[in-house]
Amino acid sequence: MKRRPTPDDLEARAHLRSLKSAPLPAHNQTKATPMPHRPRFPQNSAHSFALDVLYHRIDLQRLFAEARDQDVDAGGLFDVRSALLNVWSLPWSNALHHPESVCLATFFFDWQALTLHKVTLYTPDADRPFDAFLSLEMATFGSCPARPALQTLRAHIAAQTPHLTEGP
Repeated sequence: MKRRPTPDDLEARAHLRSLKSAPLPAHNQTKATPMPHRPRFPQNSAHSFALDVLYHRIDLQRLFAEARDQDVDAGGLFDVRSALLNVWSLPWSNALHHPESVCLATFFFDWQALTLHKVTLYTPDADRPFDAFLSLEMATFGSCPARPALQTLRAHIAAQTPHLTEGP
């Protein structure tokens, strides 16, 4: 024998029917709170330069490990990705610095060829990212290894694009 529905059961069924018949908001009509994001790269001033700086695999692993230790979120200047290192102007340890921080340069590595193969500068001050990268190498290897390709690139940037090194 079936139980006769109580008023509570009828009210619950009516509520479920109203939920089923109510239109769902469209995907683009929902109001989502914006997520905080990392500062953008100043793409309008980007200049890329090809390199061929050879590393040993263990040295690349140590370099990336040291860069992770000096992560921008932990007070450093580096943002490590799988095959690149971003150099930022300010650490993000302070809430005031995060929106003001801009990417100064990106160093692109090739894990197959074990080389630093490209540098993209986003700043007119080319010395700041190179100095940060060389200090990272010093922290990693104890003394700065001879990297003539980096010094040659720094000289090439100064000679070919004087507007990058002069500043405003």
